[in-house]
Amino acid sequence: MTLTLPSVTHNQVCIFFMIVVSPLVLYISGLHVWSHVRKYHNPVIQRYCIRITLVVPVYLVVAILSLFIPQNGLWVLDMVKAGYEAFALYSFMALMLAFVGGPASLVDLWESEGRYLTGDWMTGTCLHGTIKLDGLFLRRCVQGVIQFVIVRLLIVIIVPILIANDVFIEGKMRFDRGWIYVMLIHNVSLWICLYSLWLFFLSTRHYLRPFSPVLKFGVIKGIIFISFWQLIVLQILIASEVVLTPPGFTRREIMEGWNSFLLIIECLPLAILNFVAFGPKTGQYDQEWG
Repeated sequence: MTLTLPSVTHNQVCIFFMIVVSPLVLYISGLHVWSHVRKYHNPVIQRYCIRITLVVPVYLVVAILSLFIPQNGLWVLDMVKAGYEAFALYSFMALMLAFVGGPASLVDLWESEGRYLTGDWMTGTCLHGTIKLDGLFLRRCVQGVIQFVIVRLLIVIIVPILIANDVFIEGKMRFDRGWIYVMLIHNVSLWICLYSLWLFFLSTRHYLRPFSPVLKFGVIKGIIFISFWQLIVLQILIASEVVLTPPGFTRREIMEGWNSFLLIIECLPLAILNFVAFGPKTGQYDQEWG
């Protein structure tokens, strides 16, 4: 069974949804930023929250522009998107550290309380055994996040070069083409990044509990996954001919168009979740947890 995907820019239903969703996303994100600016009582915390909030409108603007510029110019938008995505991820890590007073304060807390992270199969940490929580552990967690930032930017630079030399075919698992190697490197780097964030969460959840960290970790992980895996699924579906392209359009045009359209639609729930997770009360201590 196959399905033919229409061109997003030539489909009235797709255009209608983009016209309706885009202003809503910009309104919610703008209101979110303004809510922080209006009650700018905790500059350090709220500055990071605003940076993370802006990732959604950046996604939206990049997705809209990608529908109307030539294919050979998309790498510029990909660079902007990847750059801000990496910046938002770094800001999230900095926000979590700011909640506990900074890296030095966190290490002092660990060492004064003699804390260890015990490996447990229920939390997926059974492989590394018991780890002493100290400055070295924190540095490894930060490095695990930063390496993904670097790899993400390098991939955005390298992929257009591979495409220009005709050695990058999306969705084709051929060892004489670059797609499979790019996916392997990206996935390994992403796994290291998410695992580092998970270890950091487990080692700081006692201190972060007053700031409701679970939703914040969930939102930032969702942003990372949506921005990448959606495109991979489309590449595989089109390359395997499960999804066909209409006459007069290339596979790349249909794939990029639908990826941008889906990203525009997904920006609405992301904007709402961002508002809830990183709202103006983010920097306020929850007295319930004392």
